[in-house]
Amino acid sequence: MLLAARKLSEVFGRQRRYQQRKSAEAAELGEIPAVADPARREACRLDLHKYLITYFPASTGLYPFSSDHKRGIKHIEQCILHGGRFLEAVYRGWAKTTILENSMLWATKYGHRRFVIIFGADSSAAERNISSIKTELAENDLLLEDFPEVCHAIRALEGKPQRCAGQCQDGRLTHVRWTSDTIVLPTIEGSAASGAIISAKGITAASRGMKFKRPDGRQQRPDFAAVDDPQTDESARSPSQVQTRIGLVKKNILKLGGHDTQLAAVIAATVIEKDDMIDQMMDPKKHPGWQGERIKMVRKWADAHDTLWMGTYRELRTSFDPDDPDAQLAARARATEFYRNNRAKMDAGAEVSWDECYDRGAELSAIQHAYNILIDDGAEVFESECQNSPQRRDASIGQPQLDAGKVSAKATTLARGIVPLWATHLTAFVDVQDRLLYAGVCAFRDGFRAHVVDYLTFPDQGRSYFTYRDAKKFLQKATGATSLPAALQAGLTAVTDALIGKRWQREDGAEMAVQLALIDAGDGDHADTVYEFCRRSRFAGVLLPSKGRGIGAAAVPWEQYKAREGERLGYHWSLARLKNSPTRLATIDTNFWKTFLSVGLAAPIGDTRSVEFFTGDHRMIADHLTAEFGIKTEGRGRTLTEWRLMPGRENHFLDVLVGCHVAASMAGVRHSALPLPLTRRGRSRGPRVSPMNI
Repeated sequence: MLLAARKLSEVFGRQRRYQQRKSAEAAELGEIPAVADPARREACRLDLHKYLITYFPASTGLYPFSSDHKRGIKHIEQCILHGGRFLEAVYRGWAKTTILENSMLWATKYGHRRFVIIFGADSSAAERNISSIKTELAENDLLLEDFPEVCHAIRALEGKPQRCAGQCQDGRLTHVRWTSDTIVLPTIEGSAASGAIISAKGITAASRGMKFKRPDGRQQRPDFAAVDDPQTDESARSPSQVQTRIGLVKKNILKLGGHDTQLAAVIAATVIEKDDMIDQMMDPKKHPGWQGERIKMVRKWADAHDTLWMGTYRELRTSFDPDDPDAQLAARARATEFYRNNRAKMDAGAEVSWDECYDRGAELSAIQHAYNILIDDGAEVFESECQNSPQRRDASIGQPQLDAGKVSAKATTLARGIVPLWATHLTAFVDVQDRLLYAGVCAFRDGFRAHVVDYLTFPDQGRSYFTYRDAKKFLQKATGATSLPAALQAGLTAVTDALIGKRWQREDGAEMAVQLALIDAGDGDHADTVYEFCRRSRFAGVLLPSKGRGIGAAAVPWEQYKAREGERLGYHWSLARLKNSPTRLATIDTNFWKTFLSVGLAAPIGDTRSVEFFTGDHRMIADHLTAEFGIKTEGRGRTLTEWRLMPGRENHFLDVLVGCHVAASMAGVRHSALPLPLTRRGRSRGPRVSPMNI
């Protein structure tokens, strides 16, 4: 029995040693093949464009590049060789992703960069990036011929990452890696690419402190980053996600190289929404560290744009029987034949950026391709996906939509908390939410020129940009209250102490106080708490609860309202006592005052109606102020604008500025277009600065 066991052990031992010997033989690369075409390889060493068209005939070498491509590729080349930051806004189908992926190989194979990372919009995009790069390394025969010191070792893996650990060349480990998000090129003596690292990450993935320990013990930090389409449709529509992704680029990605090496970076993307991440980063005033270029598919439409293209051609392409499955293809064929017969006239005057951008199986030119997209998908899609100039959503259906970037840029040189010399009135407003209070103080003068002196949230979030959904500090926790009403009382006390209890300094050193402050009572459970607070506060003399009411075109016009006993009607606001209560409630026509405010926000600094800000970063409040869009509506023989909140947006500071404007009107600020408030008998009353007399 013992003898049999010993013999069996010897058999297994021989098999194991045989397998180990065969595995070692398989893991040993042996002699690296010679470079097939040294001249070809050397010609591409400092010429990225030549490299892309030479070694990738099925992708970046498939069709001749445009002058825009060559210029963009030159920027990438310069960033890789010499450093810098370049942002390229290009249209869909421009081959930006493939260019970036293949550029990563150029950067590492020639030893221009040691640790490169490509960032996608999410983890799925990053997986596609690294998979594409792996395919070229493992399957591209031209790369194998001219870069055998890299590709020979990778081919030997046969796609099996477990072979990496034992791979050797002349008895030395190659330290090659082949994981789901990282490639480490083989360490081969004399190779410029020896040990270079290529990694792929989603832009929101944790990337702080990324480094790689080389076999010699040195820590290698990233020295080049390529950012490929870093936003999704959802993130482009969300101001908070836009700011988050800009912050990730500035604070995370650009700091990966450490302080001793400046990270070179390239971003290639499409502008999806007006004021999205890429649109903002293209602004040299906001992001002066980036050199940017915005490339359009169509530089100039054809001379026959309105006649032959959008007239006859469009009619031929879109006129077909929807019940006939063959009709659409037949209509498109007729339209193409019409273009073929009239091509000289239809092409005249047209300029496209890339002559090779079209479907060769169904189209005759890039000009026809552009017009097909315009006709099939509409101008809005074309401006966004092909021109990098998306139109602001809902701007075409009513009130022109304000631009958040332009609003946030209306900052003066006045410091926070300082009242301008021209101001005669100070008002405040508090917007009440379950978890946070939003508040602000505005200065006014007749004509309704306004200056935002200060704004805040309670509790303070300690950040210049956040959303209600991602707030970290809440009312109840900050106040220590055991119930929401108690937390609101404590929060309102803190806010009114800060705004109304303060003497605000004017430019000339004089002090001013808030004359009237409104607090949003809303229609929910907060109303009674707000009523009681306004009645019992030590600032009761200048506090009023308020409610907003959106009066549409179908409702009775404000001008036809009749004041009830004890009620005062102002210009699109009223003041009346609550039933069986000494509390007075201000009711606001929000549609009117939002339209009124939008004019001031759009007006240039210094205009008689301009709304301006203290010096500083106002991105968050600007996003709130532009979170709604206006729709022109008709009814009862009049036209007015009704305002709607865009999906996923927040408008709390919009309510704050509207409330400050209404309070200013109530406190006596006048505009030539606004008549004096009316008494119950319809007589005009003079301005009353003290709210106690309103």
